[in-house]
Amino acid sequence: IKNIIKVPGHGEMEREAAKALPNDQLLDILSTVPAQTVAKIAEKLTYVNEKVALYKTISNKSKMIQSLERSLEGAKKSNNESMIEILTKKIEEGATLPDVTAKAVTDLDIARTYIDTIVTARPVANFFGGDIMEPIFDWLYYTADWNVNLYGNQFAQGMYSCLMIWFLLALVCYFVLSRTQAGNWIYSTGGNLSAAQANGVPTNKVKISLFMFTAFCATMFAASQVFEVNTSDAAKGNLKELEAIAAAVIGGVVLTGGFGTVLGIILGAVIFGIAKEAFFYIPGIDGSFYRVFLGAVLVSAALTNENIRKRVIGSV
Repeated sequence: IKNIIKVPGHGEMEREAAKALPNDQLLDILSTVPAQTVAKIAEKLTYVNEKVALYKTISNKSKMIQSLERSLEGAKKSNNESMIEILTKKIEEGATLPDVTAKAVTDLDIARTYIDTIVTARPVANFFGGDIMEPIFDWLYYTADWNVNLYGNQFAQGMYSCLMIWFLLALVCYFVLSRTQAGNWIYSTGGNLSAAQANGVPTNKVKISLFMFTAFCATMFAASQVFEVNTSDAAKGNLKELEAIAAAVIGGVVLTGGFGTVLGIILGAVIFGIAKEAFFYIPGIDGSFYRVFLGAVLVSAALTNENIRKRVIGSV
């Protein structure tokens, strides 16, 4: 479990459980923290509270202006000249709401924030299910003022580590397929099995190795999923094999083998992922149509791949 931490004076426990400790115990934990660390946390919390207050002020004034504009439209429809004049003047002057006061930073806030900074006691779980590049995202929030949501809080804490794993695997696959003899064996085995065997390619070993690597990738995906949510689901992998095939086909891989690139698969995965999410967020489209889309991609690939293959190699 990735959220297990070692709390001073309490041993290992879940992060949320540590933050929910009684106030006196939280203050005891804070007393063990160096003064310099406490000062840095207090400075960051003050910055966050001030930014949240600023965004709330802007939001409140924006809502007030919108309310006045709606009232002005109603006054124009009713031809209420006096109300139109009053509302127009208020809109020109801008909302006169008082600014939201920033929340004061307390010792309990500092203690809970410190608990959030404690490194997990399960580094493997954090590697698969945690975030990476947190310092960069912190810089974007505290210095560049970019990583901010509509409420003034940090929009993203970091990048999901699964993306890094995926990127590293893609680099390894690209190197193997384009720079090594094993890559030539893989292409030749998929393109023409008989010709590959005639040229001394160990096709059986190639196939077994690829099946093993597929199982390894599935294991990495499963580990990332389990450690992300701290639970397992036997049905989580349903249809994933079809999704992988569809993404590869969109990226230019021929189902009969022998043709395709890692870059194409990456682009295909991105395109397929965007299309998949679109079915659940576009109004008027039921999410169940996603499976129809998946089936259509596979059927289209099956019907067109052989024609593409014939054009490339000029076979009958």
